[in-house]
Amino acid sequence: MPPKTQTRRGRVDSVEKSEKSKREKYNKTLSDLTIQCESCFNWFHIRCVDLDASDMSTIEMRGIHWFCDKCDHVLNLIDSRFKALETKLETFIDTQESKSDETYASAVSKI
Repeated sequence: MPPKTQTRRGRVDSVEKSEKSKREKYNKTLSDLTIQCESCFNWFHIRCVDLDASDMSTIEMRGIHWFCDKCDHVLNLIDSRFKALETKLETFIDTQESKSDETYASAVSKI
């Protein structure tokens, strides 16, 4: 077994090489259905991503967008941050509207 060395990305080289050789072997031995991630455009055997032929039919018939685990994780992070910003913006707008209403009421009362 080759020595495990840390890479810049924090992964272990021997594990990466092992996974790569498994993928290459799998690609050569299986003529399986594949699905493409709509974010990174990489292709995946449906068996490798826990899908089956009926899942593929559903995805195709309903026009469902499919993302690999890595891209799905990143997109979920972006979505949660976007929702947090949206909430902050709504709070800010509500505060500004309230201040505007108070200013208007104060000006009207002086007339």
